[in-house]
Amino acid sequence: MGSETMKVSVVGLGTMGTALAKALLQKNFETFVWNRTHSKAEALSENGARAVSEIAEAIRQSDVIVICVLNYEVVKEILFPFKSELQGKAIINLTNGTPAQATAVSEFATEAGAEYLDGGIMAIPPMIGMPEAFILYSGYGKAFEKTQAVTAAFGTAQFMGTNAGTASLIDLALLSAMYGMFGGYFHSVALAKSGSISAADFIPMVTNWLHAMITALPHFAAQIDAKDYKLGGVVSNLAMNVVSFENILEASKTQGLKTDLMQPIKNLLLQANNKGFGDDDISALVEVIKN
Repeated sequence: MGSETMKVSVVGLGTMGTALAKALLQKNFETFVWNRTHSKAEALSENGARAVSEIAEAIRQSDVIVICVLNYEVVKEILFPFKSELQGKAIINLTNGTPAQATAVSEFATEAGAEYLDGGIMAIPPMIGMPEAFILYSGYGKAFEKTQAVTAAFGTAQFMGTNAGTASLIDLALLSAMYGMFGGYFHSVALAKSGSISAADFIPMVTNWLHAMITALPHFAAQIDAKDYKLGGVVSNLAMNVVSFENILEASKTQGLKTDLMQPIKNLLLQANNKGFGDDDISALVEVIKN
């Protein structure tokens, strides 16, 4: 089923939902839009969308329902009262949430006779519709096959399997890496600025350093999968990193900085060292985190 015949409703017209609706319109999908604040739906009429005032109408009119709202509680508030209307529909839920929440909505959709996909958007709204917009999907496999024209309109799609919670899990895992990197950067730039080095002057140094360190990730991944933290040779033993972290914290305090971002990492390093991983690579931290 192509964009010429497939009808899609976009439910939730925040910044991301609006971007999703515009991407569908650009690909000539017949697109219905609904939002609790109806003026947001009306605004998209200028782009060719068909604004509807009732969620039940958005469901009835469409083959595919794309929902992107604040959280899963809102998903439930919107969809659950219309269980009988959802039979035969494909639901693509692009709301950020947890694997358990995704599984619960998937079970509801199955009971309703709908085909459910959960998604994790690894992009910001301006990227939607571009290949750089990377979106993870998991859930009912046939639904992914049937809606490939829709998911392709949003960006590069990757199907993660039939467990509805997998996309959410990987989404949150990737966000964890991002926030960890941002947190480390924010502390590092505060430390640099305490020595009168501007954030702009620090950028070439920190970006070059981070790019170099990223090359170690495949080495660490092999160790983690093998549960052998000496595999391939130890790059940076954990005991040495305990000492380095103490120096980071001491210097930060001397320079008048808070250590809230960094102290938990030192605590994990100490736990791993006390459990006998001192001579292993720093990737052994995973064994403490898993607990």
